[in-house]
This record gives sequence, structure tokens and C-alpha cells, in this order.
Amino acid sequence: MTDFNGVLIGSTDTDGDWEIGQTWAEEENALFDNSTLESCNLAVGSVNIAVYPNPTSDIVFIDINADLEILSTHYRIVDDNFDLIGIVENYEIVALAIKLSKFGNPGIYRLYFIIEFESGCIEKGFGDIQLSI
Repeated sequence: MTDFNGVLIGSTDTDGDWEIGQTWAEEENALFDNSTLESCNLAVGSVNIAVYPNPTSDIVFIDINADLEILSTHYRIVDDNFDLIGIVENYEIVALAIKLSKFGNPGIYRLYFIIEFESGCIEKGFGDIQLSI
């Protein structure tokens, strides 16, 4: 969990949240058109992802920094039934704000992401965000 400044305020996730280099199931890859591009195979720590505040009552910010030049970031938001409820495409590489409150009821939502680099490779991962109103 993080506060509005991205500072850790709770326990650290141990299930791979917000880490790159993950292997996805076929249904997860199907959320994206570019999920089968070659992985960059970046070293641990070469991509830093800050998601804050989490939990949130409205807007969550996502800030990604990497050793390679980022071309775009792509996000898919699913509910606890794996129903796709949101698509966000980001071609302006700045911190991104997503208004989660427009997607529905309080609960935990999974946000899948693909980071596409200028070199043509990708990194992918996911993380959970709690919406509490």
C-alpha cells in the first residue's frame, strides 16, 4: 500500500505486483494486441513503477521510469471476475492518472500493463489496486 506521495505505508506485495518479466496465461495475453512482442529481458530494478495512492477512493497515479526509452504504455483493468472494464493507452510518457471510481463499486481491481520501448521490445506485468469509497 502507498500513500498519495507513493511512499510505502503497508506491507510489500509478494505475489509479483508491479514487477516486470512476468509470464502470462493465454487469457491475459489476449487482453492486448502487442503482448507477443519480444521481451526486453531487462534486469531487476531497471524499471521502477510507482502506483499511488493504493488504496484509493478515486484517482490512482502510475509513474514508470526505466533504463530504456519508453515509447508507450498500455493498461487493461479487470474486475474480480476477469471482466475487462477499462482500457487506457498512454503515448505521452508522463505520470498517468486513472479515475478508478468511474469503473464501479469498491473492491480490488487488477491492472495489467505493457511497457513498449523504442527499441521494439516490451515488458509486461500486473498489479492490484483497491478502490475504497
